[in-house]
Amino acid sequence: MPFIRLKKRAAGNSRWRSFIIGSLSGAVEPIGAIAVLLLASFLMPVLPYMLAFAAGAMFYVVVEELIPEALKASTLISAPSVLPLASC
Repeated sequence: MPFIRLKKRAAGNSRWRSFIIGSLSGAVEPIGAIAVLLLASFLMPVLPYMLAFAAGAMFYVVVEELIPEALKASTLISAPSVLPLASC
């Protein structure tokens, strides 16, 4: 939430408007938590698949976004030394 407020403030919004937008962006989290608590018994059979999907999505982000950015930023790191770390 603080990052959204800072970006909105930097974009020219007032402090109050930036605070409201930042607070509303975090309002979805408790709603999602309540939904998961209510649906927990139905989600248990598919939970391993959901977790595998989340792990795959994180691995994709690391390979597609973070590793190329790290290799551009530093000349000391080579691709063979970074790829084993990405598979941990």
